[in-house]
Amino acid sequence: MTLLFAVPILLALVTSAEGQAQPPSPPAPQRQIAPPPGFLPPPLSPTGVVLESRRLAEGVYALLSNTPFADNAGFVVGADAVLVVDSHFNGEMGRQIIAAVRTVTDKPIRYLVNTNAFGDHIFGNYVFPKDTRIVATRRIVEALRGLTAQEVGRRMAATVGNDLTVFDGVELRLADETFEDEWSIDLGGRVVHVRYFGAGMSANDTVVYVPDARVAWTANLVFGAGTIPWAQVGGVAAYRATLARLAATWPIETIVPGHGIDGR
Repeated sequence: MTLLFAVPILLALVTSAEGQAQPPSPPAPQRQIAPPPGFLPPPLSPTGVVLESRRLAEGVYALLSNTPFADNAGFVVGADAVLVVDSHFNGEMGRQIIAAVRTVTDKPIRYLVNTNAFGDHIFGNYVFPKDTRIVATRRIVEALRGLTAQEVGRRMAATVGNDLTVFDGVELRLADETFEDEWSIDLGGRVVHVRYFGAGMSANDTVVYVPDARVAWTANLVFGAGTIPWAQVGGVAAYRATLARLAATWPIETIVPGHGIDGR
């Protein structure tokens, strides 16, 4: 596997599962595990973050943060439309993503996939065109239902140095279309698959895969080099089983993690 980022944990955790039939994705556990003593929240502030566009294949682009742990994103271009992976932390970052797409194509951004329910992945949703369909597993919508952007932001205060001004103007825009475990779309000669494999870092981590390029956005399920994953729900055994299902399902050659520095 040739990786955009160093993610040896994926290979280490799934080696014992190679060649074995994988069970279907289990329901997401409801128990959330508290962080260990001395745990420091990751530095996620979008202040000063610039996303670098990196072409991974024809029509397939990673958007990589210039800071060690801020979010990565990306987009896929077909003959008819564009699909974006995650909208980042606020309106400013969402507009950066739209601008990056527009440097490549003027095709409509028809789909925006949210890979989990954390604000740093979804808070830019509201700046995308009204006719952009936001897609997510129903678990993400259920995790956010009844909350406000302000409530979600306050939960993430420690990750931005308690500077809640980074959330100014954010509106919580939820998915227009939900799925249970799998969703696919043809953008015009370019198919994209989205799948929930089970509990990992969170209860709703979702992976986006472009089969003809063998590129996957793993969001918080697989982090990049220089990071330490945290099994926030379900524990390490559930996390390992989820990674085994991922490794057994798709022949991934390039991983774009949700967070992490370039490990090449």
